[in-house]
Amino acid sequence: MLEISRVDSWKAEQAVRWLQLGEGIYALGINEAPPYEINESLRAALRCFEWGLELDPCNLDLLNELADHYGSGQGTEADEGMELRLICFAALLGSARSQTALGYVLSGGLKGTERIEQAIHWFRKAAIQGDEIAINALRKLSTSA
Repeated sequence: MLEISRVDSWKAEQAVRWLQLGEGIYALGINEAPPYEINESLRAALRCFEWGLELDPCNLDLLNELADHYGSGQGTEADEGMELRLICFAALLGSARSQTALGYVLSGGLKGTERIEQAIHWFRKAAIQGDEIAINALRKLSTSA
């Protein structure tokens, strides 16, 4: 069983502030920055998410944001291994978004092997939380079986 100790409320609040700051910097960088400054804005947003995660390692929003950045290479070199580790950790902690993402990774094949039963397991966990993407994925898997 995965045991994670929760951080105190001050650290959790500070982590949320870093998340909000990172989201704001990201939005400004994408929407308002001149092209030559976009990469710096993305790196700054990534740093905010990392600093927030240091304060609250179980913050699902921060885990998901970092997974997105590592997966797409926004503000850092693309790192699929890091992306997958963050997705797995967030999925285990209960993130429907990460559970759905993990379901897609498993249904699409991991190292050449489809793991449909495991994918269905993660899609169901996300669907129970109302994740529409997971619900649709389950429908597609059931019609293709």
